[in-house]
Amino acid sequence: MVRTSSKVMEVESVRVVDDNVGGSSNVNGSERPRSLLCGNINVYWIFFTGVGVWFLFIKAPQHYSERKPFLNIGNLLLHLVPAYLIYLICMWNTFHTPSHGPKYRDAHVWLGRIAVALGPVMYIFGLIRAWSPEYHTAPGLAYGLTGGGAAHMVASFLGYWAICKWRRVDENRSPKKKKRLLQLHAACMLAVFAAACGTPATMRAAEMLGINQAIGLPIFIPIFLSAVYPFMRAIDRKKFV
Repeated sequence: MVRTSSKVMEVESVRVVDDNVGGSSNVNGSERPRSLLCGNINVYWIFFTGVGVWFLFIKAPQHYSERKPFLNIGNLLLHLVPAYLIYLICMWNTFHTPSHGPKYRDAHVWLGRIAVALGPVMYIFGLIRAWSPEYHTAPGLAYGLTGGGAAHMVASFLGYWAICKWRRVDENRSPKKKKRLLQLHAACMLAVFAAACGTPATMRAAEMLGINQAIGLPIFIPIFLSAVYPFMRAIDRKKFV
């Protein structure tokens, strides 16, 4: 009996514990922290991060440098600063997820909250720039950016709602419900990263390829959305590695 009880206690001590999103434990019951560079490297993360880096640091500066003089620089900054921060947070929060250790978990949670809070600011001032006559935004671009921003708001809200609900669900009583909420959170936030943040980048890329934006957007965005589930699976496979 003593030997059996000892074995049970040992098994319990190495149970995987997660007080946020999929934490991992070592044999002593403490979480295994990852090194900074040991993140969720997969083809999806590389592709969408590459698209984001190209857009944020190459295409967007080139685009705005050609639009002189700047009109209402305050409105521009109130749109661009949140947009840049949200995009960069998406890259980080999909590279290091909470199971990688307590520091990454805390960073994931707080950076995610910042991104969700900045979303409406980015969207409102983006609408102003898209539809104010003084900016002379092409109608196709204005509609595309408005749609991408609206999708961002919906996906971001659902993802935040899902993780808040997840925290209140008792895993012992409703393990399947808890798992579904976690999957919904991950899927929504990956949709924000891949499709919503990718909308302006997609429109600029279509423009460079000589594809009409009204055609390019309906082609590329469904492709990006179709990558959300395999992207989520690729991250999940690395959760406890």
